[in-house]
Amino acid sequence: MGWFCFCLLEFGESGRKRKTHKLIAKKKKTRTSFSLPLPLPQRGNHFAATSTRARATIADLGARFVRPGSTLLTHGHSRVVLALLRRAASKGQQFSVVVTEGRPDEAGLKMAKALAESGIPVTVIIDSAVAWSLEALSVDFALVGAEAVVESGGAVSKLGTYGVAVAAKVKKKERKKFFLFRKREKK
Repeated sequence: MGWFCFCLLEFGESGRKRKTHKLIAKKKKTRTSFSLPLPLPQRGNHFAATSTRARATIADLGARFVRPGSTLLTHGHSRVVLALLRRAASKGQQFSVVVTEGRPDEAGLKMAKALAESGIPVTVIIDSAVAWSLEALSVDFALVGAEAVVESGGAVSKLGTYGVAVAAKVKKKERKKFFLFRKREKK
C-alpha cells in the first residue's frame, strides 16, 4: 500500500510543540496471487509515476492552507512545495512568497525563478535573514520540503532548514507556523 502524508507543526505559548496534524491520502494497491519482481527500468518508471502522484496529492491537500493575501517563506527548492504553491495560485489565491537564496547551490534562486514564471510574487532574501523576514516582511508561515525520509519517520532537508524552524518557533507570539511537506512510500 502506498501512502502520502504531510505534517504540520504548531508551537504553543510555552514554546513546546502543541499540535501535530497529519493529513494522509491512501491509495490501495491491487495484489495478484503470483507476481515476479519488476525489471529495473520498470521499477524506476513505477517510482517516478508514484512520486508524481504523491506531489499532486500533497499539492491538493496543502493548497487549502494558503490564504488570500498571505505571505509565505520557503527555503531552497522543493518540487513538492512548488507544486503546492502553483496549485494554490491556479485556484485564484493571491499570495506572495519569500524565498531564501539557498547557498551554496543557490537552490532558492531556482525556486524563485520557477515561482515568478508561474506569476507568483517573489522576494529573495539571504539565508541568514530568515528571522528578520518573519517580522519585517510579515511572513504568515514557513513551508519547506524534505529531501529524504528516514526509517523513524523523520525528514532530512536542506542545510538551514532547522534554522528556519527555530526562527518560526521563536516568533511563536505572532503565531508563526512551520510546515514540512514530504512524500513517503511504505511497502
